[in-house]
Parts: sequence; C-alpha cells; structure tokens
Amino acid sequence: MCAAQHLMVPLVDHYLILNMDATQYTVGGSSKGKKKVQFINRPTKGKALKAKKDSSDSGITSYFIKHYLLMSAGGVSSDPVYVIADDNMTKDDIDVHEVSGLGHSIALGNKGYVIFAKTRCANVKFYEWFNKTILTQFIAEIKAFRNLPIHALTWFQLDGEAIQIECYQSPEMIQLLNENFVVVGKPAASTTEISQPCDIGDCSKATKCKVKNISNDDVAMETHMLERLNKVYNDHKMQ
Repeated sequence: MCAAQHLMVPLVDHYLILNMDATQYTVGGSSKGKKKVQFINRPTKGKALKAKKDSSDSGITSYFIKHYLLMSAGGVSSDPVYVIADDNMTKDDIDVHEVSGLGHSIALGNKGYVIFAKTRCANVKFYEWFNKTILTQFIAEIKAFRNLPIHALTWFQLDGEAIQIECYQSPEMIQLLNENFVVVGKPAASTTEISQPCDIGDCSKATKCKVKNISNDDVAMETHMLERLNKVYNDHKMQ
C-alpha cells in the first residue's frame, strides 16, 4: 500500500483492512490444447492464414467469467463470486446460486457463488447483494476469529467505478454500513496498479494459470461438481 493510501486507512485491526477487486478470464478449450480449424483461403506470401474454429470444439467449460475477490490484509479471503453474462436477462436483474465445493478451500463445506447478470460488469442490484451477503458475513467471521468487538471499524477499499459505488446512494445501504461499522474508501483515479492490494499482490495469477489450459479431461473426474454446476445452469434457464 502506498504512503498516500496509508493515510486514508483508519487505525483498525489489519484483518479488517479489506480490498475487493475483479478479474476476467475465459475457461474452456479442447483436450491437450489441440484445436481443429478449417482453412478459409490459401495464404499468399507475407499474408496471414485465415481459419475458423470448429464449432464442435468449444468444450464444456467455454465461458467468459468475472471473478470477484474480497481479501483481507490478514491473508484470508471471503467466498469467491463468479459472474457470467446472460444477454437474455434484464439489465437490472441478477440470478444468484450458491454452489457447495466452489470455494477457495479444500475443506468440506466450502462454497462459492455463481451469479448471472445481463453483463459481467453486473449492476447495482449485484453490488447491493455483495455488500449485504459477502461483505457483512466476511466481516462478522473476521471479528469472531480475531475476538474483536462488534463496533471495531472495517476499512473496505474498492476501485470506485461508478457502478460499484452507486449502491451507496441508497439510505438502506448507508444504514447497513453504519450498523457494521464499515468505512468505504477508493484510491485516486488511475492508480489501481499501485494502490489496490488485489492488483499488487497478483492474487489472480494462480487462477488464470490453471484455467488457461483447462480442458474437458481435467474436469472429467469432478463428477459431483459438474452435476452441481449443471443444476445451476438448468435452474437459471428455468427462471
């Protein structure tokens, strides 16, 4: 955290210094990284070869995903949230699914959330849900773990994009922050690479490294997780 940013943070327990950020990536592809293509034309010297991907070579996990991470300066994180765009949805709606086993931990009972929205940037309703569900639960768990009083302050830092902070115009959300003793802060514009811990710490490198080359073979044995995720998609389509 840069010196200027340090001056913004209240004197709180370091476990209650929180940062939220998101990263986007694509999961999917054929086994062993091989791609089937169809030639469109014969290239001339100095020109690129034009080809198109075989439509049947999409893989069962070919999705664009936005992964939301909420982490603490104490080195712990909340349950992960994965947002998938569905253009058929209305711009102000979200569809939330809790999925057992989709968390960061290998412990039994870990969980994550799959959220469908019109776009991966989500909407105000999503950020209201994130604050009411993920943020407040994470803060309560930290205070219990650290044996901190209920009134201990929490510093919650985020990028401060318009869509992220619009929800704080609601009196209900302000009341929620006050009741949980949360101070919301944002860094100066265009400083995320030096002031956002999630960016500085390369927190998403391991995930991106794993999913970059994921294939159907990699998930073939995860039958129970596939069944749960398949149910999520089927339940979503029934909405």
